[in-house]
Amino acid sequence: PISPGEVAIAWTLRRQEVTGAIVGMRSPEQVGGVIGAMTFRLSPEEIDEIARHMKVPLASREGVVSLMKRVRNRVR
Repeated sequence: PISPGEVAIAWTLRRQEVTGAIVGMRSPEQVGGVIGAMTFRLSPEEIDEIARHMKVPLASREGVVSLMKRVRNRVR
């Protein structure tokens, strides 16, 4: 499954103003998620959906949770 961290990194890397993502890991197991994020691609619709949810207050972001559940089940 795709982790929330992979989605966050993939979203960050798709932004035109970003040339790279600085990520940190607390355990060797997390390396796989970072590597996976480099090859994982969000669809244009998913990018737009994340952008819409980023414009609302944090307490109202249940749509992000719903999106994560759908994306998480995708295969790389």
